Amino acid sequence: MAEQFKRKWPWMRILLITSLAVNLLFVGLIVGAALRFGGPDSMRAPPRSLGSALYRALPDDVRQEMRQHSRSGHGTRRRGGFKDVGVIVTALRAVPFDAEGLESVMDRQLAQRETFHRSIQDKWFDWITSMSDEGRATYADRLEEVSQRKTHKN
Repeated sequence: MAEQFKRKWPWMRILLITSLAVNLLFVGLIVGAALRFGGPDSMRAPPRSLGSALYRALPDDVRQEMRQHSRSGHGTRRRGGFKDVGVIVTALRAVPFDAEGLESVMDRQLAQRETFHRSIQDKWFDWITSMSDEGRATYADRLEEVSQRKTHKN
């Protein structure tokens, strides 16, 4: 009679445990992605910079417009930056070392980043100057709220 209750399928237990582990992994990935990349604004970490706070306080449609503007200038800036990697590597390996040549490459990179950031700032400023007094007050309230958000750990 004891033989009747003997486990005939030990692989079934292994399959169930494996299935549970995969399901838990999947749920963990989904929850982690939601916390990291999305979820309600109240779940997002506070901004780390003024630019980030200014951006997060924008309405969704304006943020989308700013992203499009950023992407249009970002491609040109990146292509120029990667082109300079070879120049920088060559300058670093040169004997004798050409500090002035390396500095000029880095200055050109800085000027490109500054031009890019200036275009983003100008776009933001154009939006702000086109707002009504009430709209600017609402944006200021939202900016204050975003900048005072506490982290989840506090």
